[in-house]
Amino acid sequence: MKGELASMRAYVEFAKKAFQNNMVYRVDYVIGVLNTVISIFVYVAVWKAIYGSRVEIEGISFNLVATNFILGLAISNLFNFDDTMISSKVIDGTIATDLLKPISFNGYMLFYNIGNVCFRTIIQFMPALILAIIFIGIVPPYSIILFLFFLFSVFLSFLLLYHLSYIVSILSFWFYNVWSISTIKGVLISLLSGTLMPMWFMPQGLVNFIKMTPFDSLFFIPISIYLGRINSSGLIWGIAKQIIWITILFIISQILWKAAVKRLVVEGG
Repeated sequence: MKGELASMRAYVEFAKKAFQNNMVYRVDYVIGVLNTVISIFVYVAVWKAIYGSRVEIEGISFNLVATNFILGLAISNLFNFDDTMISSKVIDGTIATDLLKPISFNGYMLFYNIGNVCFRTIIQFMPALILAIIFIGIVPPYSIILFLFFLFSVFLSFLLLYHLSYIVSILSFWFYNVWSISTIKGVLISLLSGTLMPMWFMPQGLVNFIKMTPFDSLFFIPISIYLGRINSSGLIWGIAKQIIWITILFIISQILWKAAVKRLVVEGG
């Protein structure tokens, strides 16, 4: 029991360290807030032009579209992980030292990113959200209960995005530079998660394909819960689907990690 508590304290310290490291570069996150706000206003301006004088398009109001984008952008910015972190450790050799520590490397990465997310929530997310509410306005949550489910679904989105990033990072054991793979991942998330183009307006065939992937679980499911655009069975299935994909990605990451460590031991000695 004491050993488990000591390990947990160690992971919490990793999160605190990440938060403190970000404080050194907080100016970067001020610029990040400006970038987020500018992105919101540009997107809103584009969709205002598309809607023109119409109140709704295919039963979807402009406010729903704006809220979908603002929440999706906020979540994606909060959970924007560094896919090259392991690559840097492999290149400079510090990965060997990390493997000698009596802790889970996956746990270390997870809590380090939790620290980053906590910092972004305070420094970047809250200011941008407040500005968006004041100058644009977003649709409030459909109900308190659905808002609680929304928060839980966002937490699952965090785990999903983390494991996607972790898998890409592990590939650095086989590829010298994972930047191109990370870029492809980012493009797929932007196009298929329903943030830039809401899935309400996508062709049904494309929507059916996306639903077979984890991409709609990243943003579209939690935002649909927030907006109340999901029934009880859809809510249960949406949450279950997120958990299923987290489990699948976790298993894949563990298989890749064991293969990566074996490769490091065989080739690195």
